[in-house]
Amino acid sequence: MIIVLNSRLPAQRDSIVAAVGPVKIYESEFRDRFDFSAHPNLLQKSDRHAAKQEFLHQLIAEKLLSLDAREKGYDTTDSFRQLMTPLRNTFLRDALYTKEIKDKTLYSPAELKEGEVRIKKVLTVGFIFSDNSDEIGYIYRKLREGSPFDSLLSGRREQKDNPKKITFGDMEKPIEDSLYSLTDGQFTAPLRSGDGYYILKLLSGENNTALKTQESVRDAVKKIVQTRAEYKRYLEYYRSFLSSFRVTADKEIFEKFIRIFVPAFYEKYGRQNNGQGNDADNKNIRYYLRGDEVYSSLGKMDAKLRNKTFIDITGNPIKPDFFIYKLSQDGFTVRNLSEINIRSSLSSYIRKFIEDQLFAREGYNEGLENNPEVKKELGMWEDTYLSKMIKINMFDSIKVSEEQAFSVYKQNDWKETLPPLVNIAEVLTDSLSIAETVLNELSRGVSIKELAKKYTKRDSLRDKGGEFGYFDITRHGDIGRIASQLNVGDVFGPLKLDEGYSIFQVIDKKEDSTNYTQSFDDVKNQLIAKITLSKYEKYLNNYNARLAARYGVVINDHVLNSIENIYMNLVVARRMGFGGEIYAVPYTEEYPGWYDIWMKNKNIVQ
Repeated sequence: MIIVLNSRLPAQRDSIVAAVGPVKIYESEFRDRFDFSAHPNLLQKSDRHAAKQEFLHQLIAEKLLSLDAREKGYDTTDSFRQLMTPLRNTFLRDALYTKEIKDKTLYSPAELKEGEVRIKKVLTVGFIFSDNSDEIGYIYRKLREGSPFDSLLSGRREQKDNPKKITFGDMEKPIEDSLYSLTDGQFTAPLRSGDGYYILKLLSGENNTALKTQESVRDAVKKIVQTRAEYKRYLEYYRSFLSSFRVTADKEIFEKFIRIFVPAFYEKYGRQNNGQGNDADNKNIRYYLRGDEVYSSLGKMDAKLRNKTFIDITGNPIKPDFFIYKLSQDGFTVRNLSEINIRSSLSSYIRKFIEDQLFAREGYNEGLENNPEVKKELGMWEDTYLSKMIKINMFDSIKVSEEQAFSVYKQNDWKETLPPLVNIAEVLTDSLSIAETVLNELSRGVSIKELAKKYTKRDSLRDKGGEFGYFDITRHGDIGRIASQLNVGDVFGPLKLDEGYSIFQVIDKKEDSTNYTQSFDDVKNQLIAKITLSKYEKYLNNYNARLAARYGVVINDHVLNSIENIYMNLVVARRMGFGGEIYAVPYTEEYPGWYDIWMKNKNIVQ
């Protein structure tokens, strides 16, 4: 299940759950990180308190490694700065949005009163649509001359969608005002919307039976009025702030990116999807480059071009390296593979990138980096990234030779069964908003296969309803690993992959009980990987136990026991101010084994 937060929920109290040297783990961090992320293994424990204890041990391990990484200077490296700068800018923009938009959003009691009257009615509305102003003007003149609305609607493509049920908040405010001024049978003048022009006809009105209490009416109206007022304030600030800036990108570097990315898209997808075929009409299809597919473009640029300023923001010149790193993290997505569309998509991304940089700089200039909430959020992500950096170095330092693997191989007969097989249906998307829609539809009973046909970006599986077919659980990375832990019918996601966000449902599972003998060559790579992982886990747990002894760890069990948690595999996304989405909390890796070692060593010393 996914939940999308528009802002961080304030904690009512913030007691200390654990102290790790000078670092404190507060109740709010524990609650958010336990509740707002998925951990299927942990939640299979029947003892809920034991699950909370184990998760706390994982958090403590992260803080221990972060302290160690800071002592070793990891937080001063270019790699760490490259990781944190985009995230820091995101939180600065979000804090600026709160300060300049949310905190300055105003609306009147009269707007609430108007909304309470309107929301009690559901209107049945006929509509005629055109994206051509001349055509909609002609239709309006015919209506004024007495032509029947239904006759003019007949045969038009929007006829199949007529009529619509509409209530307060379903439309833009100016359009809503025009509609609510009508009586039954009347029609509006042409109304301009984001996608074209509408003429609306009020057919009838009825009571809104979805609203059960006066309190539900007030809550629904307040949310709609507040959202509209916030958007109005956003437009005012956005236009005022950006009007004083004129920032462009270097044309030479832009053209170099086009010469790199156009062939890269063609190499990945082929030239047949160039926007001329049927796929161009499917709004859900996206083509993407992400991660190394984007970052490798820097290797195709000469040093002179890489050292040139790509975007010249006063006091903050942006070089190609920084821009490409951000693009590699976000992904470069296009609707079709024509060069015109690739140019347009890159230009749009650059425009949004420049706006983001300007908003982040304004947040920094206003001192929002010292905002307590920003410091708290950034500190949590910094700890996660630092612990991961030091763990990567640990893992890379562990070497297992073929001789060691063969020695282990000889100690086993290697008569094994094939890994279990699993079949899943999946929706893969770039958008957390679409992921939210998919999960909401699944909760209403819609088949995931139907949703995959509509939303998935895996072209090869769309016609199959996103169904993979049976595969063994060692394949498809995290998808196979997580699917192995779920039951038939369970849904998981969104899972962040290089390709986007994956939501999948386990359709079936089966096992092959046939025994077979594996040669050393058959299992060599698998065996080396297993031995490496085993050595790494043992080394990491012992290392963390030593860090715990060095820094000191204090756990407040009474605070831990008092925290009320949600025992569900939730994945929570957070919408950030001025655009963008991130996971509400960083993922915590499952290495809690240090605790028993630390306690054993403490008891020996005592």
